[in-house]
Amino acid sequence: MNPHNDTRAEPSGPTAPRLRPATRAWLALLLLTALSVGAAAYAHHGGQRLAMALVVAAIAWFKGRVLILRYLEAQHAGVVFYRIVSLFAALAPLALALSALREAWLR
Repeated sequence: MNPHNDTRAEPSGPTAPRLRPATRAWLALLLLTALSVGAAAYAHHGGQRLAMALVVAAIAWFKGRVLILRYLEAQHAGVVFYRIVSLFAALAPLALALSALREAWLR
């Protein structure tokens, strides 16, 4: 088969340009950031504050996963590097969740 004589038809009609994976990851990070800001503005007292902090921690963890897998593509760098980066990215959301639980327990 001659690669220069490809008979497959090109899609006809207007097509939307495809976004690169890094661009999609960046847009997802922007959306998740807006979501976490909205969640943080929701409640400031009692059990609602704890729930809000846990939601923000979960969003932060998910943002870390998007950053690692879609933007940095760390899974292609090797198992050890991937695990180190994943562990490091999980520390901030874990600390936020533990801090929120401690604050709720002390009140």
